[in-house]
Amino acid sequence: MSTMNIKDFQRQVGKFVPHVKGISEDTVRKGALGIGLKGLIFKTPVDEGVARGNWNVEFDKKDTSVKENAKGGARSASRGVNKLERFKLGQTIYFTNALPYIIPLEFGWSTQAPNGMLRLTYQELINYFRKTGKK
Repeated sequence: MSTMNIKDFQRQVGKFVPHVKGISEDTVRKGALGIGLKGLIFKTPVDEGVARGNWNVEFDKKDTSVKENAKGGARSASRGVNKLERFKLGQTIYFTNALPYIIPLEFGWSTQAPNGMLRLTYQELINYFRKTGKK
């Protein structure tokens, strides 16, 4: 189990912005789609699939809606892809999941994802933007 708590993680996310400054809209979109959305959905542990089905993507505000009958990640992915295709530079992308047990899942509640989903995906995004920003 990780020693990082939610406040530590929020501080780390706050340090993310400098890594995307100066990067093209298309590069941000590709990272958000291929690493962010895909990573979150496929790293999310599955029991009934509800957690995977409740990932939301929104610009400039958090989508805290819960889809009670969401199963698996297909619809969540479809909604996210449709949203991310409309991304414009200057917008803030929020990936959210408002299920009450998503934070325990992130911090080792499931043996399927002992290191979480968000923290791993966050690090993958940082690495992607560092590499693409150096080109």
